[in-house]
Amino acid sequence: MAEPKKESGIFSKLFKKTDNKRTTENLILVGILGIILIIAGSTIFGGNSPEKENEPSTVIYTEKSSDTYDYLHLDKKIEDLLEKIEGAGKVSVLITYDSGKEIVRAEDVASSENILEEKDSQGGTRKQTQKDHQSETVYEKGADGNNHPVIIKEIYPPVKGVVVVAEGARNISVRENITRAVQVLLDVPIHKIQVLPAGR
Repeated sequence: MAEPKKESGIFSKLFKKTDNKRTTENLILVGILGIILIIAGSTIFGGNSPEKENEPSTVIYTEKSSDTYDYLHLDKKIEDLLEKIEGAGKVSVLITYDSGKEIVRAEDVASSENILEEKDSQGGTRKQTQKDHQSETVYEKGADGNNHPVIIKEIYPPVKGVVVVAEGARNISVRENITRAVQVLLDVPIHKIQVLPAGR
C-alpha cells in the first residue's frame, strides 16, 4: 500500500514541475509578444516622424480683425441694430474718425556700432562712433502662395463723431434710446453723438 502512495507522490511532483514549466514558458511568450507589439507600434506610429522634421514649415496667412468691432463695416452693423429699437424705423449712420487705421508690421532690425580711435600728431586721441541701423519688413507665405507682411497689431483710431438719421427720432424716447445705444457701442461721449429725424 505504501508504493501507490509513492507513485502518487511522484506523479504529483511531475505535474507540479510540468505546471511550473508551462507557467515559465507562458511568461516568456507574453514577454516576447510584448516586445513585438512595442516594436510594431513604434514602426507604425512613429515611422514618419523623421520625415516631418525635415519638411519645411509653412506659415498660413490669416486676416486679422479687431477684437471689438469690424472697422470697415461698423456703420452698417450699427444701422441694423438701431433699426431693431422700437419706433426707430429706417436708420442711417455715419461715423467719422480722427485718422486712419494704423497697422504695425513686424520688422527684422539689425543695428551695429563701431568706435574708431585716432591718434593725432600731438599724442592725443579722438573717438568716432559709427552707428548702422537697418530694418526689413518680415514676410510670411500665405495659403495663396504669395508673401504677406507679418502684422503684429492693428490700432483703430478713436471715433470723432457719430450722426444718426432715424425715421422715429422725432419721438424723444426713441431718440434717447438711440443715443444711449450708440454711446455704449462706440464708447464715445454723448456730445459727439447727434440723432436727427429723417425728412418726410
